[in-house]
Amino acid sequence: MPDNRRFGVPRDGHWLHYVGDCGAAASFLETRSLATGWLIVMFFDALFRSFGQLILANNPVSGLIVLTALCAVRPWAGLAAVACTSIAVLVAAAAGQQRGAVCSGLASCSATLLGAATVCLLEPGALDGHVWALLCAAAAVSVYVSSGLSTLVSAVLPPAWWGGGRDGRPRRGLRPDGAVEPAWTPAPGKGPWPSLFALPYGLLQLVLFLCLLHSEAGLSLRPEALSGTPAAANTTAPEAAASAAPLPAVGLNLSAGDVNVTRVREFYDIDHLDWGQTFQGVLVSASQILALEDAAMSAAIYIALLVFSPVAACTALAGAFLGSIAGVALLEPPYTAVYRGVWGVNGLLSMWAVSAHSFVLSWHSVAAGAACTALSAGLQAALGPLLTAAGLPVLLLPHSVAALLFLLVASSAKTGFVRPAVLTFPEKHKYDFWTEHADEEVGACASPRRSRSGTTPRTVATPMGHFHLFCSSRTQNTTSTPNGPTVPRQCRSEGQA
Repeated sequence: MPDNRRFGVPRDGHWLHYVGDCGAAASFLETRSLATGWLIVMFFDALFRSFGQLILANNPVSGLIVLTALCAVRPWAGLAAVACTSIAVLVAAAAGQQRGAVCSGLASCSATLLGAATVCLLEPGALDGHVWALLCAAAAVSVYVSSGLSTLVSAVLPPAWWGGGRDGRPRRGLRPDGAVEPAWTPAPGKGPWPSLFALPYGLLQLVLFLCLLHSEAGLSLRPEALSGTPAAANTTAPEAAASAAPLPAVGLNLSAGDVNVTRVREFYDIDHLDWGQTFQGVLVSASQILALEDAAMSAAIYIALLVFSPVAACTALAGAFLGSIAGVALLEPPYTAVYRGVWGVNGLLSMWAVSAHSFVLSWHSVAAGAACTALSAGLQAALGPLLTAAGLPVLLLPHSVAALLFLLVASSAKTGFVRPAVLTFPEKHKYDFWTEHADEEVGACASPRRSRSGTTPRTVATPMGHFHLFCSSRTQNTTSTPNGPTVPRQCRSEGQA
């Protein structure tokens, strides 16, 4: 097997420091004392990882890319996101939340999304001091909401979800006497935080909008936040009356603004499906995570996903495509919301979350991810009219509900819906799965303490690592590995003659 020049050398399990979850940086900061100047570095590491967690990427480089693009596209949204994230990180640290949850951004990512999306959804004139005060308060409350929901979700997760073998967690296996060890399940709230898939953000965003809706100033959302149609496509009553009036045969004098309004109306009111605009909606779906429609922001998000994991970027793009196709199937023309990426965003997050994030990548997980995408599209079709009638946006609630339900999916197949021992990134999940199964297969050949036919241990280097084989001295048939050493074809299991 050739060396993987992007992720490192898979034979020894080393990975490049800037890809995946930046494990080297996290391990280094864990050894630093909180009483030193490294506290500032830890704060910025948690800040950047919070932005990465918006796309389920626990990577400070990915988070920095997302933050930079957001500040370039919507400076006020970037400022609000940084302010809310800073408040959440400080509150989580002061409240004594798990250090792993604080450092990885899980405790503060809901506040990050809350700050960015609120500014993007509200009219610019509605961002007064009252809104900023509510945002800061909601950022502090989001820490406790995330902690409570993580405890609730942990209480209903099956024992198989917790995997084993890392971070001091015992691995399920055979005891020396041959008995099977029970699966390790932490007490609710004591284990690592599971992914909540933007559920705390969705709940807090709805509460915030309801508070503003019943306030004196009211809730002033951008036109596209509810209807899915840009403001330029919304014509007022006088414009409609003017367009209905007959135009004179001569002396026609149309301004450039009138021509543009007519063209935009014709563009968005077509009754047939425009595949070019559909694929544009697939690409801009990523920016809708932040309630934006911007191609540059979407490109930055896909680049951030590529830095984290190419598998994540591919599954996210596939989910955006499936979600957009589902929107076409469920909507009546015009398909404006599909063209703007509103229907692709929930599919993007659902496909990536289920197929390669929560489970080891396999055809089982890919099929489950596609099913989760379909469920999120159905939930969006069901919840959309109800929330729109109440003057509220749909947000990411369909994705959150669907992904949490699929988090509990199980299978009797040995390679179906395998939970990673530690959530890192898809390539490492698959590598650890292969290595563990290779160890189990080799360990089944023989045991050095219980071998009974003169077998001798032998260390073999394979693409999956260095394994100890206990093979019969009478076995002569060998086969060469791609790396040179020979591996015996026949291994004597315990009790074999």
